[in-house]
Amino acid sequence: MANNLKDVLKVLLVCKNNIRYKRFAKREKISFQQAKIKVEERQNNWFKKIKKIHQITEKKLNNSKKYDLIIDTSYITPQAVLKKVLKLLKFKRASSQ
Repeated sequence: MANNLKDVLKVLLVCKNNIRYKRFAKREKISFQQAKIKVEERQNNWFKKIKKIHQITEKKLNNSKKYDLIIDTSYITPQAVLKKVLKLLKFKRASSQ
């Protein structure tokens, strides 16, 4: 959605499916199988909404070439994610001055 905006930092967060399901199951206190169904259902609904509003397919939205930073959150903490984003922001700021 921000592809043509050069001053917008575009970050894609990815995670291995099994880890996403486990996290959701733990957070919602449901079984792994229930979590898998709910996560996939929620994701599909989100992609449908994005496609309807912005006319962007899942494939285009997940095109890694469109992002400044891709972070696999499978084995890192939210704080580590933030550090990576801040590090890139600082680098971009320094290189633009």
